[in-house]
Order: sequence, then structure tokens, then C-alpha cells
Amino acid sequence: MSAHPGDAPLTAANNIQPFFVLHKAAAAAASSVPSSRTRRRIDASLPSSPNPKSAKRPRDVDAQDEEDSELYEQLRLEAFHRIWSRIQSTIDEVLRGINLKLFDQVLQWVQESFSAIRAVAKPCHDEVRQPYPLLTDVICRRIPTAFVLTKNAEFVDDITTFRDLAGHLQSSGCHLAKLSAAEFSVKHGIGGCFRSLLRQLLSDVPDVADVSALASWYCEAENYDQPIIVIIDDLEQCSGDVLGELVMMLSEWVIKIPIFFVMGIATTLDAPKKLLSSEALQQLEPCKLTLGSPSDRMNALVEAILVKPCAGFCISHEVTMFLRNYFFRHDGTITSFISALKLACSKHFSMEPLSFLCMGVLEEDCEEFWHDKFEALPQVIQKYAFALPSCTSATNLSHSSNDMVKGLCTLLKLQKDWSSVLLCMYEAGRHDKVQLLDIFCEAVNPDLQTQNVSNAEPPVFKLNIEKLSGMKSGSGKVYMAQVMNAIRYLPMETLLHVLEVWSIHLRGMSEINDKVKELQSTTIDADTARATKEKWNRRSTGSTGNATAPLNEKVALLLQDITRH
Repeated sequence: MSAHPGDAPLTAANNIQPFFVLHKAAAAAASSVPSSRTRRRIDASLPSSPNPKSAKRPRDVDAQDEEDSELYEQLRLEAFHRIWSRIQSTIDEVLRGINLKLFDQVLQWVQESFSAIRAVAKPCHDEVRQPYPLLTDVICRRIPTAFVLTKNAEFVDDITTFRDLAGHLQSSGCHLAKLSAAEFSVKHGIGGCFRSLLRQLLSDVPDVADVSALASWYCEAENYDQPIIVIIDDLEQCSGDVLGELVMMLSEWVIKIPIFFVMGIATTLDAPKKLLSSEALQQLEPCKLTLGSPSDRMNALVEAILVKPCAGFCISHEVTMFLRNYFFRHDGTITSFISALKLACSKHFSMEPLSFLCMGVLEEDCEEFWHDKFEALPQVIQKYAFALPSCTSATNLSHSSNDMVKGLCTLLKLQKDWSSVLLCMYEAGRHDKVQLLDIFCEAVNPDLQTQNVSNAEPPVFKLNIEKLSGMKSGSGKVYMAQVMNAIRYLPMETLLHVLEVWSIHLRGMSEINDKVKELQSTTIDADTARATKEKWNRRSTGSTGNATAPLNEKVALLLQDITRH
């Protein structure tokens, strides 16, 4: 797959060239391979023509088919780029929102540390220019250091986090230098490490790179009133000796040159003790911060790109299980999850003849887009669409573009309602540590459908179920059952909060939302809730078994009822 001119260079993580087949066959292979693989795939999937003489079509018909094939191949390629661009921007927005809380904490820590340093002493420019540190108390020579625990099994997920953190701090006025673990190697030593730091701050690095050069730069008017932040994103991979030497050197100058460290830690907060000498550790003033867990980030991504119809692209149960197992059982990285999702997306657009219609979701007037595109479809592809089981089983179809547009619009509404119910289930289950990806896997499992899709439902909806269901799994509703059980034993105040969130998710489903409001009305205020909670606690203490409050049972029954529709 050829990238757009503005795209970043392909890397091993995002290069899906071997798997993406929207390109035409190479010219050198024209003698042995048909000129359009996509056309052959579509033809193989279309119903055979009732005309036995169709194999002897005129050459101009073949040429027209070839032209149509190339046109729709290009449309699917364009659709892939647009849909994936929407998904990628959604991913970036979600991760940025999750990280923003940490970024604000780091910025607040920087500001407080800088104020503390300035409270000790504020040397004049002449003092800063002196080629030796100030003589101050030992405590004042400790470098403020934020240890950020990322909890990531692999460093690849941390790259984006610390890149965005650097941008956040820099936009707030801080001076930034970002050092990789490779720059803290024995091979480069302290000289190579410090020179790399200077190159990111000074426009002209002297031949002899020492701290006095940094001091001269810092005392310039435009640099003086802001701290210098040195970000080390992968502490565990650094050479402890080289890092320790840098710490010892800069600690002597911390009053003159307020340099602070931000160090990323993937494993435990004890990592610095294993890496640095006790002498170097004593020169650090630590602050411990924690990034959201990979599971928290995964839940947010699943909600934004899989549960909510952000771009009209769905994945099957088989693909969902692959993504889930790969994430939890292997490297546990968001990056690998996104790469696998991109591969699934590219495969969808390369194999599905009508997949380019997904672009309608991104259009301001999706109905007009779908109507125009479907009207322009060749007759053979229109027949292919209406020959699908979901269309042949539907009633009162005129086989017109209006039928297809109506079906697609209804599908969007059904997807939105389905998403709302799934989010309600997750809101209840997360209090029992149930992951959204686990619930999603069960929700898209065709073996766990409790009711067959009605013939009266729109043709595209059943097409979606059949085309996206993938391979079947024999697993039961383990996580959904866990959610139902968790609801029955939620504390009253937690249950009321769950109902409040449900009322937000179900705004587009008035009939069900009315039932939620009816349950909410059973308790008037927080005092009544606490009184009810105490009443049921007293009853359960004096009874046998695990009795549950009537409200909990009603909520569980309501969720069970709406998941069957």
C-alpha cells in the first residue's frame, strides 16, 4: 500500500505493505497473473450470471468491467485512508486525554520545584557566569526528579507519551532536552551524553562541552526565568554509571542552573535503587507519579473506536478475540493492538466490494452520499448486494437505492443503540474490574446471540451481522454473567451512580431510559439511599445466604431485558 505524500515514513510497526492488496499486480507479472486481483475477487464472490453465454462477452464489455474494477478499487483505497485517518485521530485524542492528567501533575511539580529552588537563592547573571558552582547547603544541591511509572511491558507505548509530555512542558515555557537510553551508554560516556543535552539547548555547542557553557547560555535574558527539564524516557535501559555521573555533575549547579529530571520507569519504582549508586541517589529529590494502566487505556480505546461507531468500521468476533489475546497474553502494548486493528481494517477494504460505502459515515449528508454511490454502481454489483441473504429474506423490497440507503441509516441507529447498552453493561461491570474488551468479545460472538435477527429488520443490518461475525467460539457469557452478578451486590450509592450514567448513555432510547428514571425515582436523595442501605444491611445480617436489595434485582433484570433486544 502506498502512503500519502504527507504520511510519516513507514516503519516496522506500521508497514502493512505485504498484507494490503488494493494495488494492481506488477507489470512484469502480467503474463501469468490477471491484471486486477480485486476484480477477480469480486467476480468470484458475485452470483453467477444466469446467461450461459456471458463468457463470450464483447471486448468492449470486458474493457468497461476492467475500468469499473479499477474505479472501485480506487474508491476502496480512498475509503481505507479516510476511515483509518478518522480512527487514528480518535486514538490520538483518547490517549492525549488520558495522559493530560499526568502532564498537568508533572507541570505543577515543575513549577513548585522551581519556586523552591528560587526561594533558596536567585543568583545574579554574573554569579551564574562564574565557571564554578555556588557553595550551598547539601540539601540545596539535590535535583528535583519525577519518576513516572508507566506500567508498560514494552517501551514502544512510552515513546508517544513522553513525546507529548515534552511538547506539553515546552508549550508552558520550559526548556526541554530529551535523552534516550542509548545516549547513556558506556561507549559514549558522560561526554557524549552531556554534549547531546547541549545540542538540544544551545545553538552553537563549543568544542569543549562543559557545564560553564550551559551556565552562560542560561543567564541570557530569554532563558533565565524558566527551568530546564531533562526527560529520560527509559530509565531501566540506561547505564547506571553514566547516569550517576551526570547526576553528580549537575547537582553541584542546581542553584545556578535549575535542571530537573523526568525519568520513565516501566517496571517498579524500586528501579532507580537497582540502577544508581547510593551516592547518586542522595543527589535526587524524588517525586513519584503514575501513568494510567494499560488496561485503562485499552478500555478507553475500545469504547472510542470499537464500541462507538466513530468511522463505520466494525470487526468480527474472530478478529476481536485475536486482538484481545494478543494484548493480554503477549506484549500487552497499545501499539501492537493498533497495528493489528489497522491490518484488519485494510483487509476489510481489500476484500469487501461495497466497503467504500463506509465513507458515508464521514459525510455531512450520508444519505445523499449513499444514494449517489449506489445509483452509480454497475448492475452486477447491485445484484450482488441484493442477492445477499439479508436482502433475499427481507420483505417489501423494490431493489432500489432507497432500500439500501434506508437500511444503512437504520443500521447506524441500531449500532448506536447497541453501543449504548454495551456501555451500560461496562459501567456496572467496571466496579467488579470487568474489562470492556472482554464484554465486547462476548457481545459480538454470534454463538451467544439469544434471538435471531428478524426478517423485518433492514437488509444491511443482517448483512453486518453475517459478514462481520467471523469464526464462532463456544465460550459462554462469562463476563456478562459476572456483570449481572455484580449488579445484585453493588452498594446502594454505587448503584444510584450507575443508574445516573445509564440515563446518559440511553438518551437516544426513550422507552428504556424511562424505565431507568423510574428506578431512580425509588430513592429521592442521598440520605434516603443511605437509610435504605443500612436497612438492607441489617436485614442481610440477620438472614441466611446473600440476600440482595429489591432495587439491585430490578436493575439487574432491566439490564438483562435490554440485552435481549
